[in-house]
Amino acid sequence: MEPTWIHGWATGAGTRSHIRTASWSFTIPSEKRSPKTRASAGAQFFAGDGRPRDTVLTVGFVTEVNIRRKGLDTFVEAAGRLPDLPFVLVGAKPSAATDRLKAAAPPNVEFLPPLEPQALREQYRRARVYVQASLYEGLPSALGEAMACGCVPVGTRVAGIPDLMGDTGVYVPQRDPDATAAGIREAYESDLGGATRRRIEERFSRERRKLALIDTVQRLVNQNAGKD
Repeated sequence: MEPTWIHGWATGAGTRSHIRTASWSFTIPSEKRSPKTRASAGAQFFAGDGRPRDTVLTVGFVTEVNIRRKGLDTFVEAAGRLPDLPFVLVGAKPSAATDRLKAAAPPNVEFLPPLEPQALREQYRRARVYVQASLYEGLPSALGEAMACGCVPVGTRVAGIPDLMGDTGVYVPQRDPDATAAGIREAYESDLGGATRRRIEERFSRERRKLALIDTVQRLVNQNAGKD
């Protein structure tokens, strides 16, 4: 049985960043396996397969709101500045919003519908760069999954994006296609893929999540005890 992907985060006064870090992990392999075997299965699930990685990827449901919120319009405009690179957008279900975005896209952008996990993993494995050009976010699961697969991230300094990326990617300003294109080029030519994968393995494993969540709950208990 292959791992199941989950994500989620909670908020609380003064504890958002702690809880956000504690409540996200990138795989949950079968509970019947030993911890060592589960960790190995999770790593293998996201491991590369030796085939070339040459695309620039983003994942997000194409809606009128998300075109701006997720920076999908910025992604498409950046593609126009980099005609030599193949861009892929996953999440383009049939809609007026998708039609509008396609009309504005250059020929090097491929639009795919929402995909099942196995097919989505293949897109992560084919991608050299993953772009999260959002205006606002929680903790974007697709970004973490892409990094776990070795994609070099390009993202804005918004909410949980820096929590995931750390210093393993390229940051760009919001709604700036020129800067985003430059960031994509920099990431594409870098060798940060191994570092991004290690960051997810080391900082967002099940065990680390469990310990961080226990620590966060203890902080809240201690805070409330001090108010009595």
